[in-house]
Amino acid sequence: SFEITHLPDSSIAYGNSSGVRVQFRPTTEGTKEATLTIQSNDPSRATVSFVLTGECSITPKPRMSVTRPGGGAFSSGASYNYPSTLIGTPRPGTYGIENIGTADLVLTGGQPVTIGGTNADQFEVTTPPATPIAPGEIATFVVDFAPDAIGDKTATLSIPSNDPFQSDFVVTIEGTAVSPEINVHKEGTDIPSGTTGVDFGTSMTGEATDLTFVIQNLGTAALNLTGPKVEIEGPDAVDFSVKTYPDATVAAGQSSSFTVTFLPLSVGAKTASVTIPNDDRDESSYVFNVAGTGVEWHGTRT
Repeated sequence: SFEITHLPDSSIAYGNSSGVRVQFRPTTEGTKEATLTIQSNDPSRATVSFVLTGECSITPKPRMSVTRPGGGAFSSGASYNYPSTLIGTPRPGTYGIENIGTADLVLTGGQPVTIGGTNADQFEVTTPPATPIAPGEIATFVVDFAPDAIGDKTATLSIPSNDPFQSDFVVTIEGTAVSPEINVHKEGTDIPSGTTGVDFGTSMTGEATDLTFVIQNLGTAALNLTGPKVEIEGPDAVDFSVKTYPDATVAAGQSSSFTVTFLPLSVGAKTASVTIPNDDRDESSYVFNVAGTGVEWHGTRT
């Protein structure tokens, strides 16, 4: 099945080279193997041998080659890792199936691509590939990583076909789900969303009292504060104001503070709500109530 069609020179000067040409000429179908041996007067390697292999297909056959998202072929048994993905924000991955054979490649499963394994429900085939795939053609398909809980996720991707060399192409798909998690505290005491009565105490009318609050991101992804970052609303909102604002983005594991001022314009009990719009999935509107009491000024203002 192999034939030497060009011999090297019998004598090769120092620093020069000479080539040998071998042609693969099979007469029957199948995988062929031979050994090419070169003998010389090299005192350290008088004989050099290496194996030649080739495959002959007389009958047209399909052959599958799969490319991963971002490009590059990978073999069955390999894995692809999606970039870290926010919960609630599916991340698509586009794969390609190329027919590098000489006959139509038919995807034979009930579904052309199936997902199984431990976290199969965290991945979804959103665009299936076309079938059959003609020789030299490529069919693409899209698999979304759509996690609904924080942590590492893994599943298997299977593509059964009529490829005689590899009838079931299987790879592992993986990804890490991340999410921000907001928490607010004052002087180390947590203020859960829904808290009522964070008290500024008593202030004389026209006199300001400040309280500083800290926004923590206890999650694994950046926390983004949206809109005005901090809003004050309610029946006595005029008596409260944001003196300093937090950062618009709080990195995972970090914090940022803001200060609210109570400046009563009249006597009596005052209440308002503090709202922090953000992209935490389950606390996107973090709200707590503040209160204070305005009393009549006694003395002389300077």
